[in-house]
Parts: sequence; C-alpha cells; structure tokens
Amino acid sequence: MSPPNNPNQQNADECLTRPEVLTRRVNNFRRLSNIYKDEYWHLMGELRNAHREYVAIGLNPFQEEEPQPQPDNSICAFEGCQTRPMPLTPFCFAHILSDPRQVLYKPCEFVIARYYLFISMPFFKFH
Repeated sequence: MSPPNNPNQQNADECLTRPEVLTRRVNNFRRLSNIYKDEYWHLMGELRNAHREYVAIGLNPFQEEEPQPQPDNSICAFEGCQTRPMPLTPFCFAHILSDPRQVLYKPCEFVIARYYLFISMPFFKFH
C-alpha cells in the first residue's frame, strides 16, 4: 500500500477509537488548562507586585520615566481622619469624594428604599 499523500492522514488500521480520542482530548485539555492556570497566577503575581509598588511609592511601575516628587502626605487631608491617603492624592478612599480635582470616582446613588438609606461609598466612574 502506498503512503498517504497527507502526512497527517493515517491508515484505517492506525485510526483511534472513540474512547481513545476522548481520552486524548481530555488529557490535552487538562495539560492546556494547567498551562493557562500557571500563566494566570504568574501574571497575577506580577500585577500584585506592581500594585504594591504603586501603593507604597506612589508611582506607576508601567511608565519608564522618572516620577515627579510628590509631597509627603502621611495622613488624609479630611479633617479628623487619620488614615493613609491614596497614592497621588491627599485623601483616603473614604474621603476621595472631598477632593475637588478628582475625576475617577463618583458617589453611589443606590438607595435602600425600605430604610431610605443612601450608600455613600465612592466607586469608579464607568463611561
């Protein structure tokens, strides 16, 4: 019998049975899934380190240029608040809405109708 024209094509006696194909697919899927999981956790570790550097130093680790020196604000600028401010702003997360220059956050407009409570937590603006 002559060899097949396509090197990927197999002879009829070399074909895999359905259970063998399914077993092979499951094994390949598991290997690929493990590769993706490893890559995901590696990227999450890099992101965690970059975020830690951003929070600790107050600079963007993804920019190559030197940051401009920021004033040392060790506590929130809101009167009576003693928490640490967010990077690049004088206010902490709870009081970020008090900063007139900020444009990233807006107040939550959710109302619990039963108790007439307003949620005063800031969250990112989505456009």
